Amino acid sequence: MKTTEKRVLANKKDQQHGATAKAKKKTEKNTTIRWVSVNWRRVCAVVIGVGLLSGSYWGGTQLLDTLDQPLEKVQVRGEFEHLDVETIVQLVQRRVDAGLVAVDLLEVQQWLLKQPWIAQVSVRRKWPNLLQIDLVERSPVARWNLDALITANGEVFKPKENLARYQLPRLAGADESRKQVLQQYGWLAEQLKEEGLEIIELKKEQRGAWSVKLAEGPRVELGNGDLRDKVQRFKGLYKKALNKRLDAIEKIDLRYTHGAAVQWKVGAQEKKEIKQVATGKVSALGEKLRVSNTRSTA
Repeated sequence: MKTTEKRVLANKKDQQHGATAKAKKKTEKNTTIRWVSVNWRRVCAVVIGVGLLSGSYWGGTQLLDTLDQPLEKVQVRGEFEHLDVETIVQLVQRRVDAGLVAVDLLEVQQWLLKQPWIAQVSVRRKWPNLLQIDLVERSPVARWNLDALITANGEVFKPKENLARYQLPRLAGADESRKQVLQQYGWLAEQLKEEGLEIIELKKEQRGAWSVKLAEGPRVELGNGDLRDKVQRFKGLYKKALNKRLDAIEKIDLRYTHGAAVQWKVGAQEKKEIKQVATGKVSALGEKLRVSNTRSTA
């Protein structure tokens, strides 16, 4: 009886072991099938993606070739006094050798901004074959030193042409003082305009002294410091005695605490000497004029 029970238990163990082995095999088989299936899906996805990318690239290339028409026209827009539109168009056409799509707009813009007369640039494409350029021209208000022009906001630029052709006042000074010189010119021009006088040159020396050249003839030395008192003194002198004689005067020196010195041109009939006086009536200029501590360098 015991032997029979042992055999039954052994048979059960064998059956259980066989079932476990079969289950393990089935699991390994399913795992293998699933792994192979998953990898095939990935491969298919990669192949499809590459195909789509290749198709997109090819289609994009074909579209780019279709859109990138040769540049046939350059249009320049703006209000110009000094710029020559035809010259700008020809320069751009010679520089740009790509189609409308391939042209580098930033490069064109940067190149145009290097031109002396151009202050602002906007470049855009217009299909099918037009490059549109909007320009803002620099507007000078005066000449600066010997070889440059200056705008109302103090921007200095150097055109290649001869600056003598421009009928502009001449300003001179150190580069770092250009805005101060420009501001001083505006104030002085307004003050002298009240007397019908025009400034054609304003200079600031290295030591800070100011001098003015008038269109009517003489140079006016103003010196350093506050110019308001000196300008008022000059205006009074001009109204009383010099308004009809400026063309005969070489220089008017206002670098004194009081009074002025007048230097007449060589050969001028009114050339006379003003002696130093504390206070008195002097008719050396042909009219009665109160002068304090003044002299003339003939």
